Amino acid sequence: MKTLTLVALVAAAFISIAATCTATKTSLTTIDGRATFAGQVTNDTGADLLGHRIVVAFLDEDGNVVETRTTKGCLRTLQAGASNFFAVRSSEDPDDVDAGIARVAIDGSIELGEARPADLRIRNVSALRKDDLLTVAGSVRNNHDDDLDDVNVCVVVKSDDGDIVTVANAKDDFDLDEGEARQFSVEIDVPDHAGLVDEISVWVDAEDDGVPTEPRSKSAIEVECQPSPTPTSTPTATATATAGPGIQQHGVC
Repeated sequence: MKTLTLVALVAAAFISIAATCTATKTSLTTIDGRATFAGQVTNDTGADLLGHRIVVAFLDEDGNVVETRTTKGCLRTLQAGASNFFAVRSSEDPDDVDAGIARVAIDGSIELGEARPADLRIRNVSALRKDDLLTVAGSVRNNHDDDLDDVNVCVVVKSDDGDIVTVANAKDDFDLDEGEARQFSVEIDVPDHAGLVDEISVWVDAEDDGVPTEPRSKSAIEVECQPSPTPTSTPTATATATAGPGIQQHGVC
């Protein structure tokens, strides 16, 4: 009887977590020809989560579910009061997708536990968009008093309204010894639209003896755009020099 009561309490706790950790700052856009639903889930339950997944449902104009997909999110943990970020692409025709909803999945992926503190510093971040490709580069330094494994870099792309357009992780995790720094670069498919690609934030977490660390972030990084070059006539000796063919000029998107 005690075992059944404990199981019931755990199940009720998981249901409460899933119901409370709902999505905000969401957007539905078309990226690379596919409907993409993105946003963040914030943990307001008071329980610290390590393992978890996020389930996303795509809806048609009548509110019917046309597809369900699951993602692990951009970060490893979802601690009390913290957020995780997600972006999921539908395999349905974008014209058949009208909305999306998301929540923490109620399944065996949920793992309770506290993340370990870690002093990771994000530096020298640049975000440059050319057409529908955004390239984010920077470096991460380990100022922690121990070596860290599998450093994960997560990039969150936001619109000028503050909604999340998409997220992406660096392709490869990397280890950082104490005091070591390493460069990273992430290429992300995005909409070719200035208002939809306004700024980014960069988040990093790692593992300390197999336990995920608390994420660290650098926010409000403005996206610059790299327009295609416009050929001009060759300047004469008396004319003011202008950008010639093949020269690209940077500007704020």
